[in-house]
Amino acid sequence: MSVREKDSPELFARVQEQNLLRQYDLLANCIEIGLEKGIEDFDKYTLWSLNQAAVANIAQFGGR
Repeated sequence: MSVREKDSPELFARVQEQNLLRQYDLLANCIEIGLEKGIEDFDKYTLWSLNQAAVANIAQFGGR
């Protein structure tokens, strides 16, 4: 399920804002864990998770 900006600009903007807040929270968690455990690799799976959080319901292939 996804919403396109041209079909519903207001809904798209709300979904995008909520996605960015989720992405920020996920990134803050990653930083907190990294500070606690020490610096480890920021692997592709973490990046994919951040991307998926950023584009959930507005892009078809988020996280890939």
